[in-house]
Amino acid sequence: MKYSGNLYYISAIDRLLDSSLNQADFSLYKNVNREECLKSIARNLSNILNTRSQTSAEIYDSAELTVLDFGMPDFGYYSPENIDDKMLLAKRIKKAITAFEPRLSDISVEFDFDMPDEKSLAFVVKAYLKLGGHPYEVSFLTKKELTEGNWGIYESIGK
Repeated sequence: MKYSGNLYYISAIDRLLDSSLNQADFSLYKNVNREECLKSIARNLSNILNTRSQTSAEIYDSAELTVLDFGMPDFGYYSPENIDDKMLLAKRIKKAITAFEPRLSDISVEFDFDMPDEKSLAFVVKAYLKLGGHPYEVSFLTKKELTEGNWGIYESIGK
């Protein structure tokens, strides 16, 4: 298949769900625009953050993660007011994204420590999207409503 424009790596879940890909051309790459690629990454980040890993937190912190460890360890016991808990959660989020979102590099996770609502956590994932040798700076604003229990990716910003 001949491509023009930018080729972007397609996540495994997107390859399985994309009805436009036929079985004869099940390529790892697809000619899509940046916005589609960012939406795909946001979907994958949501899947990572909202999936509970079966691996214990202690092993998760020390082991090299594999597909069997996909997701995040349980963090229901974290306190949104505790700085140490937020720092540990940021470390685990970074590790998970590094392991399970190969399109991003140089990942950092920064919490909003001034959230006025004690029942939510917010952070920004900053990284570089790998675009065929040209890094593209992106960030994803993420928020978790503690009463609802799910992480949401509310905004992706490409610079």
